[in-house]
Amino acid sequence: MVSEGLIVHLLIVLCMTVKRYIGIDIGSEWLIAAYPDGSGKYEERRFANDEAGVLALLSTLQGGDDHIVLEATGTYSMRLVWALCQANILVSVLSPAQSDGFVSQVLGETVKNDSRDARNLSLYGQKMQPEPYHPLSEAVQKAAQLQSLYSQLIVDRGSISNRLHALSFHPLANEKVVAINQELLGIYDQKIEEVKAEMLDLDQDNFDQMLCYITSIKGVGQITATAIVVTTNGLKTFSSSNQLTKFVGVCPTEKKSGKTIRGRGSIPRKGNRRLRNLLYNCAKSAKRFNPVCKELYERLRAAGKCHKVAMVAVMRKLLRLIFAVVKNQTKFDLQYQPIAPKT
Repeated sequence: MVSEGLIVHLLIVLCMTVKRYIGIDIGSEWLIAAYPDGSGKYEERRFANDEAGVLALLSTLQGGDDHIVLEATGTYSMRLVWALCQANILVSVLSPAQSDGFVSQVLGETVKNDSRDARNLSLYGQKMQPEPYHPLSEAVQKAAQLQSLYSQLIVDRGSISNRLHALSFHPLANEKVVAINQELLGIYDQKIEEVKAEMLDLDQDNFDQMLCYITSIKGVGQITATAIVVTTNGLKTFSSSNQLTKFVGVCPTEKKSGKTIRGRGSIPRKGNRRLRNLLYNCAKSAKRFNPVCKELYERLRAAGKCHKVAMVAVMRKLLRLIFAVVKNQTKFDLQYQPIAPKT
């Protein structure tokens, strides 16, 4: 007699095979789509990466039976992802680290071209069944654009400041060059303040509410709170604080094997660098003025941990607090005590 558990398992496998995972490799000019036929083979189609091409691709899809898997390619993938979400077609957007790791470590492939990339994305969907992408709200999209502009303005201002610094050591510095650079520096300072003010004025949907929750944590300011909400889409795709710490890149690694190999742990380099930089500045304030973080920092330092290790621990603590207040939709309460489970 076939057990009930086996029947359930077979039904799950059958449902998995019904869904068609279509891999799409995205370039500046072309969209290469790989349609699996169920027998391990693929039908490949090429569409122009423009409005007409996206509409033509959408006409080949079967609604709820299709799940698109593609790699994030910045502006090149933006039009297609938006159209798929508008058409209620499931789409998963992978990071380059996800897709490259699957190809090199799981499949062991060394050949890379557009057609093979599309097929491997389809295979990734079949094997890994990635979570669907959740489209950004209008407020978050506007904030993301402001965040990008703000970051670029900071970088450009730094370049101008460096030029002025170099000119200050030149014995024959051109006064006109110095004056123009000083004028540009003033313009950039003005625009940076304007963009910063605009970022802090966004209050659409529940965006302002999330900012209110996050900034209730002493040490976390509006700029960092805005960056976290924008970058993580309001933590919609995170089901635990550990996932958030891994995303940002403040989750320590461990290198051990057997009894003899003991590598030195470190934080990974694959996380979000900008969020890490912002959180480090928050941690410098939190270790002084946030009682929870201050106690953690001082306890680790007293136990012999170095400053850097203690600071990473504070950053990780801040992320856990941020995750908690956003998911529970409440402000941070220093007096909160979790209820112990009944035994």
